Amino acid sequence: MSGIGLPLTAAMHEDIEPRLRALRAPLAERAPSELTFANLFLFRAVRGWRYHRDPLPHLSGRTYDGSIQLLPLFDLASADPAMLGSMQGERGWFCPVATATLETLYRMRLETRAERADADYLYAADAFRDYTGAGLGPKRTAVERLHERHTMQVLPLDAATAAAAQVVLQGWCMDKGLAEDGADAPACREALALLASGDVTGPASALSGRLHLADGVPAGFVICEALNPGVQVVRFAKGLQRYDGIFPTMYRHIVLEGGDTVRWLNFEQDLGRPNFRRSKMSFRPTQLLSKHRVRVLL
Repeated sequence: MSGIGLPLTAAMHEDIEPRLRALRAPLAERAPSELTFANLFLFRAVRGWRYHRDPLPHLSGRTYDGSIQLLPLFDLASADPAMLGSMQGERGWFCPVATATLETLYRMRLETRAERADADYLYAADAFRDYTGAGLGPKRTAVERLHERHTMQVLPLDAATAAAAQVVLQGWCMDKGLAEDGADAPACREALALLASGDVTGPASALSGRLHLADGVPAGFVICEALNPGVQVVRFAKGLQRYDGIFPTMYRHIVLEGGDTVRWLNFEQDLGRPNFRRSKMSFRPTQLLSKHRVRVLL
């Protein structure tokens, strides 16, 4: 495998993000949700991301199930298979590889895997506008009930509202029986800090967030990222358990606020966690986007 590389830092944004954009743009709504610098940066600690410029630019880290992951920042189809074999070593896997990208590798002999836990959940945005689709009636009822019981207000997530969102995050952890550093709370806390900083050039440049208030009290927040034109990834969504209907309300607002500019929502992968899977499936995804792990056979 290649050398140990450099730990991922915010200063690498200008070098890495254009490479990621070039890879995800042709994939439109089917681009893997991981392929943004902000996402990689926020989870750099848990994933152990390191940046390698040689022999071809890539990141190395760990998948959620502990496999060695190589995230290519180049077109796999145009690379020399022998070089890819040298880069992967005995245990590394190139991933995530979209299905459309995998189809371009037909000239190579490959070992591939597609784990169900890795698949992204893709939804047509229109389904969230009024929740009239098949199986979505309970979501519509929950939204209506929340608005009947409370006066709802939405504010941008910024320096003025980040502290209130931190209170929601703490309450969400308590509702879930998690420590304050449990699940994705540390990455979420850093995302809130980035939004509060107002930095429009670094890792937070594509992030946007909204704080939802019920009778003036913080009830939930959501942080999204533009993946491709028309595609928003829901990076973090946290709500307090006592406000039933807060999650479908927040997702609906993303779509209504975005109008014609939001055609798809991506809820990322479920990591094999049953509660994540039940929640994401309950919104009736249009498609599960397989993400492949690839090794070259020499």
